[in-house]
Amino acid sequence: ERSRGLGDVYKRQILFQPAEEFQFTDPVLVQTCIFVTEVALARTLIGFGIEPTAVAGHSIGEYAAATISGIITPDAAIDMILLRATSARDDCIAGGMLSASLSGEDARTLVDEINLGISEDDYEHRVYLACDNDPERVVFSGTKDVLERLKYVIDSQGEARFGRVVKLRELHVTNGFHSELMKPMADKVSTLVDSWDAQDSFSNARYPVTSNVTGGWMDEEVRSGGYWASQIVGTVKWVENVHALLRWNPHNIVEVGPGTT
Repeated sequence: ERSRGLGDVYKRQILFQPAEEFQFTDPVLVQTCIFVTEVALARTLIGFGIEPTAVAGHSIGEYAAATISGIITPDAAIDMILLRATSARDDCIAGGMLSASLSGEDARTLVDEINLGISEDDYEHRVYLACDNDPERVVFSGTKDVLERLKYVIDSQGEARFGRVVKLRELHVTNGFHSELMKPMADKVSTLVDSWDAQDSFSNARYPVTSNVTGGWMDEEVRSGGYWASQIVGTVKWVENVHALLRWNPHNIVEVGPGTT
């Protein structure tokens, strides 16, 4: 029922377009398919009796994790993702994302240096730390021009400054996600969430779920539009999420998602 928001053109592309012709760049296609795949796989595992003790999700995966945990209803999550994706395509300026083999500390230092003297409101000329993924892997966001400037700084200083060659990889995205470039999207999602009756869209968690925003565990703040706005424009604190899970000394961690995401 909620898939009506995709529109007939998207349903035809998802269901019937030959794989070799599929152009997986539209945020609406990418984000909805990631979410649906993760939720479906997680529910299948639970149906087989593989019950989680806790759940975590990265970026769009946080919506899937929150849905599996029961904090968000599936309908609410789909509404947020459809609005998030269409707004990325229609309201936000184009940008990109750059993966780098750097620590979070080194990445934050670079961000401060690149942004020195640039107003915080001048989003198009600033670089952002989008994801702190592991002790030696981060992702930056910004406009294409800003990321080219960042690449030049890293390439010219990399080995001398960091003691090794820094590996860089551009991500196949249309926007600079998890940055202030996404503020129009964040404002829309925040307004949507705050317009809901919390009792209809949120519930108590069946399983604890980590928060990309705080790095710890989700709490009552997840019921506010402000939380999801922060999730959209802020850094994904994945390193802290993983540490939160590992403190429980789990016997097994199961990764659920499309491909190697």
